[in-house]
Amino acid sequence: MLSRSQSPSDVFQLALPELLSYIFGELDLYDLIPATHVCRHWRSVALETPLLWAEFWVRERNASLVLAMFERSRNVPLAITVIDEWSARFNVASSVAVALARNMGRVRSIYITGRSAIINGILAHAAPDLEDLHVLAEDNGSFVPRTWPALKKLEVLNMALSS
Repeated sequence: MLSRSQSPSDVFQLALPELLSYIFGELDLYDLIPATHVCRHWRSVALETPLLWAEFWVRERNASLVLAMFERSRNVPLAITVIDEWSARFNVASSVAVALARNMGRVRSIYITGRSAIINGILAHAAPDLEDLHVLAEDNGSFVPRTWPALKKLEVLNMALSS
């Protein structure tokens, strides 16, 4: 029971960070973000839990969110989905493409939908921990396989294998 000198926010600050992290882990990203604005304590707990930020969609149109996700997830393994919906506007010099290339070493699972040039460009970067790779080409291009020592599952749709 609260004493007269305690506020409801005091009770929330007493909640174990592990419990809050667990609860936050049950939220999807678009519910998690507003939860980080409830109070400083909740925000601190969420931002100090990198696993909460390790699974996300990579799109050029949400570049600031994608960059924040790479930063907040720190060094934990990533599970990402890349949607090439930006077509001609996407280029390898974009902030999202550079961040993606820089973080491919931590990617465990990746789903990529888009043009074969974008798919092959993303996969040209070393991904030693990649276990699950799913690609779907929109242009019937060719897929250039790489060496992924940890790969357990590969799904390639709408692409011809090339050497």
